[in-house]
Amino acid sequence: MLIAMNVFGERLKEVRELQKMTRRELAKEAGIDPSLISRYEHGDRSPTAENIVRIAQALKVSADYLLGLTDNPQPYSDLPEMVKKELEECEQLEEKLKKIKEILG
Repeated sequence: MLIAMNVFGERLKEVRELQKMTRRELAKEAGIDPSLISRYEHGDRSPTAENIVRIAQALKVSADYLLGLTDNPQPYSDLPEMVKKELEECEQLEEKLKKIKEILG
């Protein structure tokens, strides 16, 4: 679990900085103590499940991404749109495959 918390801290800092948020701003948005953000980023403390969810919601990323369980930062609330896009891409590939089969006879 230490590795996961190390990943959590790294990804937390990375996403926070990409969004140009200070630790204090993130803490305020997530409703947690500002000192915790620093401790999480440095791996000095493991977050509670509740704080993982609060931070993920404040950063608008999935908790799974912060925990290193996926490389997709999109929150699951965006999943239906993502699935729709994937299905459209699959359909396009199927059409291309049909055309190739027709050409090859």
